[in-house]
Amino acid sequence: MRTWAKEHGLLLANAGLFLAFFVGMILSGAAAYGEDQAAHGQPGVTVLDYLSTGNFVEPTFENWESEFLQMAMYVILTVFLFQKGPPNPSLWARLRRRTRIRAMPPSARPRRGR
Repeated sequence: MRTWAKEHGLLLANAGLFLAFFVGMILSGAAAYGEDQAAHGQPGVTVLDYLSTGNFVEPTFENWESEFLQMAMYVILTVFLFQKGPPNPSLWARLRRRTRIRAMPPSARPRRGR
């Protein structure tokens, strides 16, 4: 388990940060929406009711549009964390070798059988 966590540290860190910030956004948004409803004489809402309102959906998609922030986080975290390569390295090596050979002109390709 410890090895798996080390090999997938980048995935775990990104998933953990995403969940923490997403839950924080839901809770703070529900509180603000409830206060706004109360200020207008409307009944309050629960967190589950808030998830079905446009006041939840619209800010969620606005936040997910901030691709520059997400990419910056990914770049910075890849400096410190490690992600293991593909599950079948030999298959990956064969695909790379095939692609490289096809990209070469016919005269530069290695000859087989001689």
